[in-house]
Amino acid sequence: MKISLPMISVDEQSIYYVSRTDGGRLYSCGKDGNHKEMISDIPAMAVTCDAGHIYVLARESGEEIVLQKNIESFGLQEQMRQ
Repeated sequence: MKISLPMISVDEQSIYYVSRTDGGRLYSCGKDGNHKEMISDIPAMAVTCDAGHIYVLARESGEEIVLQKNIESFGLQEQMRQ
């Protein structure tokens, strides 16, 4: 049985995706496709998000990495989930 992992996730403002052409790095862009930005250079297998966080499954370690959305500064804080 083959399991499909999400390579893209969408919230109210952004699209988050794992780039197949850039080694699996995580990017975001606006819903209109503009303002592309790399938000993690850790190779990923999957990405999903909720209102406050982006969840990334790291390709090499298999660990879940949690990126906190920081609306005020438009930055992200990376945390390893234990």
